[in-house]
Amino acid sequence: MGNFPETTKLTVSNFHQFLPHNKLPERVFGQLDWLLRHRPNASKIANEAHIMYNMNRTANWLQQKDDEKVEELISWSKKNLKSMKETEKLRIQELDSKLRQISIDKENRTKALAAKSKERKESLTQEIVKLGFWDKKGVVNAKLKKLKTQTAKRNALKNSNQFQELCFGTKSRHKIFPSHQIPKTNCNN
Repeated sequence: MGNFPETTKLTVSNFHQFLPHNKLPERVFGQLDWLLRHRPNASKIANEAHIMYNMNRTANWLQQKDDEKVEELISWSKKNLKSMKETEKLRIQELDSKLRQISIDKENRTKALAAKSKERKESLTQEIVKLGFWDKKGVVNAKLKKLKTQTAKRNALKNSNQFQELCFGTKSRHKIFPSHQIPKTNCNN
């Protein structure tokens, strides 16, 4: 059964209500696309009504009714037009407010990530100011010899590599100065 090789009766009954294809939504989107191209000034509710009229075969249904019933239905529709437009306006306002909230949330996440990145750069800069800038292999080896513990050496090399990556965009420093090659020990050697 495709992506679900181990199916149970419960799984099959849960997915039984879904169409095995997406032809219907694609057809609706195709009609909406055509309407938007050929009637760009039409409102959303007019386009939706046109699609529903076609999809529900409303013309066939109306032809089966007598003329009095058709007139009654049309007059009822005209009376309810104002409430339908108000409902549509409320729906559009709700969608706009949800989209606005999504945009605000995304902006807040972006600001939080930028603040976190800035904070990380500042902490790395403080470490580099304390230990000095390590840009050449000889300088790195000399600075590493001055540090006493393996943990301090590993952390200093890691901070130096991260500083180079974050502030200067260099990606190859881990290959040149790998911090994982400094042996990990339990004692402070």
